[in-house]
Amino acid sequence: MTEGGKRIRAAVGDKPASSFAPLKALLQPHEQDAAEGVRRLATALHGLDAPARLHLRMLDGDNVEHWEVVGGTLPAAAHQRLPKGADMTLIVRRDTWLRMAHGRLSPFDALLSGGMRLGGDTALAKRVVRHLSDPTVPFVGLC
Repeated sequence: MTEGGKRIRAAVGDKPASSFAPLKALLQPHEQDAAEGVRRLATALHGLDAPARLHLRMLDGDNVEHWEVVGGTLPAAAHQRLPKGADMTLIVRRDTWLRMAHGRLSPFDALLSGGMRLGGDTALAKRVVRHLSDPTVPFVGLC
């Protein structure tokens, strides 16, 4: 939301407002285990009407973790390994991932601000975000 050309951030509960859909919280505010957030992401994909295979590259300083996350119409699973194939690839810093997993940062905002990169099936990625979005916040997707 803007007022006089300045961006205004209003609170929604304990979450900042976002121009785009924030995720349902995968982690509680006190939880800081990024790996647990990835595992819960796989579970949260249940109910998506398509198979989803993600390659999540999580950056933490000079370290890179590769995660294979599957869900949707596939059995939910998350493994720390380089996947053989993926529908989409997300590259994100650990701190950005944690903010998204806590429901404080929309994946769209992370993408548009340069905090996350996306490759692969962008139409599926939009559907995944819609599926995972917080139902208490009106969904506003990218065009």
